Amino acid sequence: MIGYVIYFAIIHLAYNQDICNSVNCGSGACILTQNPSLPYYCRCSSGANTMLPCPFESPCARNPCGLGECEAVPSLIHGYLCRCPGNVISLTHCNATRSGCYSNPCINGICIEGLASFYCSCLPTWTGKLCSDKIVSACSKNPCSPGKCFQLDDRNIPFVCLCPNGQFGTSCHAYGYPSSTARMLTSTTSTVRSPYACNPLDSESCFHD
Repeated sequence: MIGYVIYFAIIHLAYNQDICNSVNCGSGACILTQNPSLPYYCRCSSGANTMLPCPFESPCARNPCGLGECEAVPSLIHGYLCRCPGNVISLTHCNATRSGCYSNPCINGICIEGLASFYCSCLPTWTGKLCSDKIVSACSKNPCSPGKCFQLDDRNIPFVCLCPNGQFGTSCHAYGYPSSTARMLTSTTSTVRSPYACNPLDSESCFHD
């Protein structure tokens, strides 16, 4: 008889453990009971007992930014960022005595304070550590006139011309350009060949001549 009691006690305990493995108490803890009609409940950090998941505390709840404004960003390492006075963004807290951003070092961008230093998030047409270097397009001087210039993501061939007659090259005045395959920043790929270029309508004939 005692053996049956122990057996059913073990089965009951295992069943209850399975319940806690399958329920969602959120940020709280699953508490088992001996009541078959209420086999468990969730105990929240606030002290409340509920059958619903306990809410997670916002990373901004304890005001980690001090004088700044806290913004919850789950993808960041601490789950938040601080918008500090002086248009400064910090990943930890606002502290004017150690922040490298309070001198506004980012000339054409926003300064973001990291754990040990800062970095600049530059405006679209600027680059460099302090956003002081202007990005100059290879097409800015209109080298393809009267055709259309396409910026390329290629250090050796920075641009390619699409000329009025449908030919590609580095100029619309001459077609003696080196053979290369380059990727356009517009995500279009083109093959530049020398010494001949194919009209798109007659591309098949170029491969069989």
